[in-house]
Amino acid sequence: MGDRHSISEPPRPLSVPVLVAHVKHGFEDRRRSIERQFRDLGIPFEFMLDGDIPDIDAKMSARWFDPRFPLDPAQSCACKHLLMYERIVKAGWEGALILEDDIFLLEGFAPAFEASLQELRRQDGAVLGAAWISYENTGHVVPPRQEMKQGQMLYRSTTTRCTGAYYIGFAAASALLHEASTRKVDKPIDCWVEDMVPILPDRLQIYWCHPAIAEQGSMNGRFDSMDSRRRAGVWRSFKWKVDKLYKSFLARFR
Repeated sequence: MGDRHSISEPPRPLSVPVLVAHVKHGFEDRRRSIERQFRDLGIPFEFMLDGDIPDIDAKMSARWFDPRFPLDPAQSCACKHLLMYERIVKAGWEGALILEDDIFLLEGFAPAFEASLQELRRQDGAVLGAAWISYENTGHVVPPRQEMKQGQMLYRSTTTRCTGAYYIGFAAASALLHEASTRKVDKPIDCWVEDMVPILPDRLQIYWCHPAIAEQGSMNGRFDSMDSRRRAGVWRSFKWKVDKLYKSFLARFR
């Protein structure tokens, strides 16, 4: 199961458990980054180490995955997310914060995260158990300007903005596990979750947190991507920042 890291004395700054997808061997820079960030914040977490490619035997593959979905890093990533959903359901948690191991939490993450959950509890028609809240912005996309309201953090959407950092409630986790077992997963987890939105209208409600409060290091130039299509370095970081500024500027006129 998961690799447990905890802080025993101070109270947990977050009101929900934290699960981080990681691999058993390799990518030690990512592991150190996660451990350092959470140690500095005093937040306990669990690594989800199961679901590496060698772990996905014929039985596990048949359980959740379409035969046409190749056994590659994307399937392994999907498997880890499903295993984290299973962790939530088996533990009976209200929900959990799900992170990938290249994530960087921006300043003020913990209070902003808690404020977002409180906001959701106050929204008419919102169900915390069905919530899937994106906290990162890999594609530099933001809610439409005409929908933005002063003091509001959460906005409904039908797309995930990737799976680097999100909250998922118990009902949503349970429903997605059921659909994975019956319909099977045939694509990367973020795209597959989006396919489930019209199928699970009452049990899967996607929200974007704006402004985003986390970034993926494989996107902002801090880490190489696992498939090495994006290399870490100054150029990648510069390109990320320019793209972020450009798309933020365009969003003002949408």
